[in-house]
Amino acid sequence: MFDKDVQRMVNFKDIPEDDIKGIKAKALVIVNDKDVITAEHTVKIARIIPNAGLVILPGTHGTCIGEAGTTKKDSKPPLITAGIIEDFLNE
Repeated sequence: MFDKDVQRMVNFKDIPEDDIKGIKAKALVIVNDKDVITAEHTVKIARIIPNAGLVILPGTHGTCIGEAGTTKKDSKPPLITAGIIEDFLNE
């Protein structure tokens, strides 16, 4: 799975900015501060999406969702992330 994920990221083609600007759905952009995508790039994405929310959490790629190999058993970040998402969806 790791190799597949790496290839997906390496082969990713940018989404045209106009397509991103056209997002009408409620959106919450989440990234870890030491993620593959930089926090600066994530801020840019969140600013392009109309009325998007933005969350930057501490950790490496996948920490906020409890991705295997990035977090310890019973880690708090996935619970915190789930709470943030739930609050966002209930706004």
